[in-house]
Amino acid sequence: MDQQPSNPVISVIIPCYNGERYLKQTLESLLYQTFTAWECILVDDGSTDGSAALYQQYVSADPRFRYHHQKNAGATVARNTGVALARGEFIQLLDADDLLLPERFSVCLRQFEQHPETDAVYSEAVTYRDGEGFLRTLPAGIPLKDTVRAFLFELNVTFSILIHAFLFRKSILIQEPFDTALLSYGEDYDCWIRLAMRGAVFSHIDEVLVVYRFTSGSLTSQEATLVAAKLHVLNKYRGMERTAPYEELFQQTELYLQQRLVMGYFMERSFRSGWALLRAVWGPSSGSARLKMAGWGMLMLVPSSANRVRQ
Repeated sequence: MDQQPSNPVISVIIPCYNGERYLKQTLESLLYQTFTAWECILVDDGSTDGSAALYQQYVSADPRFRYHHQKNAGATVARNTGVALARGEFIQLLDADDLLLPERFSVCLRQFEQHPETDAVYSEAVTYRDGEGFLRTLPAGIPLKDTVRAFLFELNVTFSILIHAFLFRKSILIQEPFDTALLSYGEDYDCWIRLAMRGAVFSHIDEVLVVYRFTSGSLTSQEATLVAAKLHVLNKYRGMERTAPYEELFQQTELYLQQRLVMGYFMERSFRSGWALLRAVWGPSSGSARLKMAGWGMLMLVPSSANRVRQ
């Protein structure tokens, strides 16, 4: 493959809103890639910190770095903008605080060469939390041949994939752009389901190639927001001809997510919402689920107890 900057094979899209703190580390992880025919498009989503000035240093030093500014419209719009601007055959989505391991692009492109029918390859990932170090979560491998069923009902239950763990063919993201009408986080979940329903072929690399940085501002640190978004997307696909055989799974998953949402509300001390939803799901919930939900509510009413549990 041609590795000239003027002819990039991979386009890295970084939506950035006030991401100055970790942006340099993210960009340096690109410079360490063993495969060099890439471009990086930073879509500045109306940042007010020093992100733009920092990034311009890279633009001046290396023609592979490109900059695009837009009024603040959210990460989903920024992603779609970046994909539209991309010149590469493949798309790597990346946040301004995450890292790619040096062999990431080489390994992923090799997977595409060995499996040319593939629309997206995805790898394992680790999470890094400042002050705590590296953590592994659920494995990324999709556990079912029926990928629609897997993404609808098994994601974050038996497997977990981060959006940054994917390397997509650009063509499939042009056909299925991110839905800007959805709540934050929901656009990732929705994209995977739509790709699966389209019949996209996913190929797994059983190797850690991405580091996801978990910060206080990370969306995945906002449990209630995350679960509410997933519930919204789940119900979007309920009742379709393709998903009609899964009605029992829809009911089970909806209840499970509602139970998680109760605990998410309590974690964020949204007690009114938490107790209201707890009453609504109390009847169909098992004894252990009731105990867990009510327990979180009581613990969060006593901050010192909640802090001891979290520690």
